[in-house]
Order: sequence, then structure tokens, then C-alpha cells
Amino acid sequence: MSLPRLPRLPRLPRLPRLPRLPRLPRRSGSEGPAPPPASTESRSEGRVVLPFGLRRRLLAAQLVIALLAGAGLALLLHSGHSNRPARAPARAGTSPGSPSSASAGAGAGANGTSNSQRTVTLPLDRAVAQLFLIGFAGTDARSPLLASLHARDWGGVVIDPSNFVDAHQLSALTGLVERSVAQARHTSPFVVARQAGGSASTFPNLPPVPQPQQGTGGRSAVAQSQAIATARALARVGVNMNLAPNADLAYEGGLGADRAFSSDPAVVVKLTASALRGYRMTRVISVPGPFPGEGAAAQDPAYGVASVGLSLAQLQARDLRPFAAVVGQAPAIQLSDALFTALDPVTPATLSAPAIALLRHGLGYRGVIVSGDLQAASAAGASIGQDAVDALRAGADMLYISGDAAAQDAAFRAVLSAVQSGQLSERQIAQSVARELALKRVYRLVR
Repeated sequence: MSLPRLPRLPRLPRLPRLPRLPRLPRRSGSEGPAPPPASTESRSEGRVVLPFGLRRRLLAAQLVIALLAGAGLALLLHSGHSNRPARAPARAGTSPGSPSSASAGAGAGANGTSNSQRTVTLPLDRAVAQLFLIGFAGTDARSPLLASLHARDWGGVVIDPSNFVDAHQLSALTGLVERSVAQARHTSPFVVARQAGGSASTFPNLPPVPQPQQGTGGRSAVAQSQAIATARALARVGVNMNLAPNADLAYEGGLGADRAFSSDPAVVVKLTASALRGYRMTRVISVPGPFPGEGAAAQDPAYGVASVGLSLAQLQARDLRPFAAVVGQAPAIQLSDALFTALDPVTPATLSAPAIALLRHGLGYRGVIVSGDLQAASAAGASIGQDAVDALRAGADMLYISGDAAAQDAAFRAVLSAVQSGQLSERQIAQSVARELALKRVYRLVR
């Protein structure tokens, strides 16, 4: 059925052209002042000379038209400039060029990035602290987390089952987090949980249902509605970031069997994208993972060394497909703590430059890359501080360290020292912080 043709708008009538002002007769030195014309019919040098009052009115009309045209041009230029991203001011006590600050440009789009530029400036110690997602002990105002948040401008806090009693307690706890940050005049943090359903959930009484149950029938509407319900429940208790959905594929006897949507890559692609849509609609940050897919691992890397022996061709044909499908939508992606024989058989993906390069450059991902838990990924014989430096050097943007305050402090000091000594470039730190703050702006955590 063709749509009816809209009627053509009538042309506006042209404004009448104003008459040109006549030239006044020239005066010569030998002549006295020219007498005013007696009437509109009087002539001087063959030209009509209008009465003085009429000439003044015509001149005023031309002046008004010129002013209106100028005002229209100014309004057009102003509207063009107002669409450009503003340059963020430097924080108090810092200057963009000072050696103790980190400054970089970053825009904000669907996944926290765009081609537009915006300057981010923070003192170096605050910029480094923004790179960390920290776990903590406690469930209420006695938690040492609150003093830690006052001392350092941490990028985010991660809530695990030991921090949870019930929804009322959790709301009070996240409120205390926000107040502590506000009192210290620090940046609003990500408040993070892992709520993917079933055994992969921090809060057992909140949505969603387990992902294998969502995957039955392969319906996009189910995954999207479960994500919306989960996001609303998390938002009510003050959580703004969810380390979900799980983008693994299910393998018989593998880790993904009771966590993944399906063993079919096409179904996992479809439902992962649908879940991301649901989270985006309700403005809770969704972080799919663990990249590049640990569904074939025999055990959870949180409980011991886990290895995925698939070839690169097998990963590309199956496990990488969900991530490749959502690189333009995912605000952040979390890395796996497992070993991947095809990429780096001795280094967990979260510390591996080849694994992170596959995501950043191979798939073209431009959003925030979050490490796995560095406590679980700690390489044999390496300190947590060295692991933090190695993860950033490999290309991670944010470092997750579960609730060991001493380990978090050691990692922070190691990264700060590495930047100050030149082992890590200040430019790289600034780029990571810029991605993170751009994401916080998109989700209105900061202005």
C-alpha cells in the first residue's frame, strides 16, 4: 500500500525590494551648502532627491533588516557550536599540563566511546584509583570500605554474597557508599554485582532465572524481559553495573553447561544481544563475559587453574561469535581468568596481551575492558602488584581485585609507582580513565 502524497507547501511571497537611496549632490569648495530639496519632484544632477524624513525612514528600515539578518546568522552559528562536545574543566587543584595529572580525550556513545573528544583531567593518584574495582568485607556502616572510599577515589566497588543479607540491608549499604564518596568529593563509583541467574548470582532472591532456562526455546523476548527485570531489581538496591550476561557456550562436562544460554552459537549470539538491549533500556550497565569464552574449561578459574584447549579456529567458529556480535553494544566486557592454549598457554587471558589484543584490535572493541579477579588470576610466583601492572600493560582498562584490602593497596601502589617510573605510560592510564568516565557519563553517574 503506497502512502498518500503530501500536499506541496505554498511558496512564501517575496519581500518587495526597497528603493535605493538617492545619491546626494556633491559639494564643491566654491559652492555653498546645497539647499534642501523643496519637494519630491525637485532634481539635483539629474537624480530624484527624496525629502529628508522619507530618507531617514528608509535608512531605518534597511538597518532593521540588517540587524535581523545578523541575529539569524548568529543564532545559526550558536546552534552549530552548542552541538559540539564541551571541554570538561580541570578539577580543583590540577592543571591539564601538570605532571601530577592524567589528561585524555574521550567521547561517549552506546558503549562509552565515540569520535568526539572530551578532556578528562585528574591528579595521578586519583586517576590510578579510578582503574580499580574493589571487593570488601562487611555489610553495614562498620565496613572498612567506607574509610577506604574516603581515602581513595576508587573506580567502583564489587558486592559479593558475603556483603548481602537482604534487599533492605543492601539498599542501606549502597546508600552509605554514595554518601562516603560524596563527602570525600570523589567520583561516583560503579556499584557492581554478578547477577546472571542461578549459581552465577550474588543475590539468590532476585532475578533473573538461570540462563540455561532462559535459553530454552531460544526466544529473544525472554532474555530481554529477564534482563529488564534484573536491572530494575538491581537499581532498586543501588547497583548500577552487572557482570552479566554470561556469553559462554555450553559444552558437555564444561563450565558453561549450567551457566550458558545454549550450546548453539547462534542462540547465544541472539540472547546475549537481547539481554544487552534489556539492560540498556533500564540504564544498568551490562558487562558480558568472560572473554574469549571459558565454557569449555573443566572448572571455574576462581577455584583453581582452568585451561581451554580449543584451537583459534575453534574459538573463532564458536566461542568468539557472541562477543563479535556485541562489540558495538557492550558498555564493558570482562576478561576470563582461564588459560587459553591457542592464545597464551601459560598466562591467564586477563593478563595476556594476545588475548586482549584479540578483543581490542581483532574484534575492534572500543569500550571498557575489565579484568577478571586478579586474586584468581595471580600468576605463579608473581605479586598482586605485578599482576595489576601486567594486566594494564596487556591492555585492560579496569582491574578487579576481590575483598582483600591489603592486596588492593599493594596493587594501587604498584601501578602508581609504575606510572611514575615510566613502566606504564601516563597516556595509557589517561585513555583508560577517559573510557571509564565516558561510560559513567553515558549512564549519568557523573556529569
